[in-house]
Amino acid sequence: MTLSFWLWVLLAAALGWVFGRRYDRHKQARRSAERAKRYFKGLSYVLNDQPDKAIDMFVELVNVDPETVDTHFALGNLYRRRGETERAIRIHQNILSRLLLPPAHRSHAQYELGLDYFAAGILDRAEEIFLDLQQDGVYRRSCQKELLALYQQTREWDKAANIADAMRNEGAEDAAPMLAHFYCELAEQALAANRFELTRQRLQTALELDDKSVRASLVAARVAIAEQDDAAFEASLQRMLQQDATLFVEVLALLEIWGKQHAERERQLLNEAIAAGAGASVVLALAERIRASDGDRATGEYLITQLKLRPSLRELLKLVELHVQHAQGSTRESLALLQDVLQRLVAKLPRYRCRRCGFQGKQLHWRCPSCKTWNSVRPVTGIEGE
Repeated sequence: MTLSFWLWVLLAAALGWVFGRRYDRHKQARRSAERAKRYFKGLSYVLNDQPDKAIDMFVELVNVDPETVDTHFALGNLYRRRGETERAIRIHQNILSRLLLPPAHRSHAQYELGLDYFAAGILDRAEEIFLDLQQDGVYRRSCQKELLALYQQTREWDKAANIADAMRNEGAEDAAPMLAHFYCELAEQALAANRFELTRQRLQTALELDDKSVRASLVAARVAIAEQDDAAFEASLQRMLQQDATLFVEVLALLEIWGKQHAERERQLLNEAIAAGAGASVVLALAERIRASDGDRATGEYLITQLKLRPSLRELLKLVELHVQHAQGSTRESLALLQDVLQRLVAKLPRYRCRRCGFQGKQLHWRCPSCKTWNSVRPVTGIEGE
């Protein structure tokens, strides 16, 4: 064959390649235009509040081109945030149905589906997904946090403790105090069943995890009362004063019961608590003991001394109440009016506040009902609080 023949062959091949490229580009451009048209149509369904049609459109698109999967993730998240969990589940299940889905996308879809089930209250399905997916290093910590939230919601404290312990061993700094609360929860369950030895074991574990756990000391005081162990009861109260004296208010009901047989020691413990920084509730408790033994005059003098050291509306109200009982005529009327104003004011004041989110309430929550944080709720201090 001549050289010119091979030149013609090469030229024909080159022309075929060029025209083929142009045809492929033209075909790809048409596909991109069609895909864009479908996306705009799907978005119009969303904007016109036709979510079912929008889902159908986007599901059809993902079946045509897997590169659109990120858009589906975004749409599923949008529906979940809006509370439309059924639609979010449908989208993420459709993504998982693709046989050729890359492993990273499959794991992401499983995680999102777990969040959908959790939001929808289908907790067993959510738990199953998070337990399986926590073996994936990328999603392990996220799944652990979701499992913690789930087990706390269902009050499965043993399972929550297992997850928190794994997180602690893996270096999570905030896991130990949280794990201590889980053991306190388990201790309270054991105490309710009168299993005192198991209760003490769990409390000991809680204190090893967090030596500042006032809750563990408080439960230990309850165990001591149940077993009539005076030494253990006093030891628990002393430990509370070292941990956080502002929370000594939580043991006042137990102390009153115990004080019926140990009146003098009860007053000593109240004085120690006030010296350590306990608030108005403890001052008022001691004022009641003084009133029972020494009368109204001594009680009034004590309250005046405390008000000079640390002003408190609640202590002032108690002082005014004492004076009302002994006043007469117009003086009594004026003091009664002041008493009424103070009562209304104090009744509206919160007793506890979350240091993280600002949640306020009348009783202590070991876990904030608003931001779900452990150890963040503390007594309100100052003139309007403790």
